[in-house]
Amino acid sequence: MEKRKCNKCSKTKPLDQFYKNNLVRCKECKKEWQSNYHERVGRSNVRKKRNARTYRERHYDYLKYRDLALQRIYKINRETFVSMCIKQDYKCASCGDKQLDFTDFKTWKKHSHVKNGTSRFSHLSLHVDHSHDTNKIRELLCRSCNQGLGHFKDDPALLKKAIKYLNKHKES
Repeated sequence: MEKRKCNKCSKTKPLDQFYKNNLVRCKECKKEWQSNYHERVGRSNVRKKRNARTYRERHYDYLKYRDLALQRIYKINRETFVSMCIKQDYKCASCGDKQLDFTDFKTWKKHSHVKNGTSRFSHLSLHVDHSHDTNKIRELLCRSCNQGLGHFKDDPALLKKAIKYLNKHKES
């Protein structure tokens, strides 16, 4: 009779002590391994739950960090920002595109599947536009308009040149 060595208990046993589809562990060791399955999976589930909780806590801090950034950079609080959003009806002051209200966690969580690098929702939310010379807040803009003004260095003369250029190459 042919014998085989179990990798788990290291005992040499006859081939009928092994399952046909699993010749690595003997039947005893396989049963023991299967009986501990829920314990092993339970431990990994605890780890998954802990990681999920850490993820939620980390992203719940989105509002906290946004509030801190508003206070540190623009010297305004969330109430001021929200009142500006309401005054503009959550629309960009330049192009008029409607933006999402990420000032509350429910809206943030609803759209949390959107991924955009570290600033996950910057393309969906309003940005504070301010003068880099005086640091005075102007209005709220969408990301495209805010970056566009930044690329033109907030210079109306450069914007006029760009408009002239676009009109020159306008397709009829």
